[in-house]
Amino acid sequence: MSLAKEPRQPVQKRSKERVQKILDAAEEIIRSEGWGAASSHAIARQAGVPPAGVYHFFPDRFMIYDALVARKSYVMTACFRTRITQFDVKSWADIVDVVIDAIADYCAEDEVARELSFGCDGEFSTRWSSSTHRDDVADVLSTLIASIYDIEDIDGRALKFRLAADFILTGFTQSVAKGDPLDEDILQEMREAVVAYVSTWIGDPACIGTPSADFLQPSNEK
Repeated sequence: MSLAKEPRQPVQKRSKERVQKILDAAEEIIRSEGWGAASSHAIARQAGVPPAGVYHFFPDRFMIYDALVARKSYVMTACFRTRITQFDVKSWADIVDVVIDAIADYCAEDEVARELSFGCDGEFSTRWSSSTHRDDVADVLSTLIASIYDIEDIDGRALKFRLAADFILTGFTQSVAKGDPLDEDILQEMREAVVAYVSTWIGDPACIGTPSADFLQPSNEK
């Protein structure tokens, strides 16, 4: 039986609003002072709630960070299909580029996402890549490529896409650590590494074919 603490899920509307208020306060502190300043007590003060109100939903502050990463991850992954419709996609390698570009643009624009997802030091630095949110990127790659190409026969497909996602997230971690906010040389090396890895089990992107016209139509035209 696991004794690990888990965040309490709000049920009532007022509780849900309080959770969002707590997360908004945490974002504000991280934006202005960095993630290290966002203690549970500091978040409570910023949110205008008693510390017990924070601990009620988040027994430790890392649960708050995980909730913020989930919030940012949801927004980031939701934009990938939209981005696909805006580019001339001719191969699966183009999909990899679009996903990487979308993450790079999002992190460049949202300093809280950058700080939480890729830029933290110490204990929290491993939480992004080791969390289920790594699987979000893997699922996006798998879904978009499968929407265009037949990849049903690939053995261990889920694990392979998770490893590809690890390449991407590790690349962003290193890029943020060395750049302000992103080191483009590291990003380019990461792109090449991901394409080379995926090529070993999908094949040369130039030989796969072209995506369906229906998939590439903007959603409001379907």
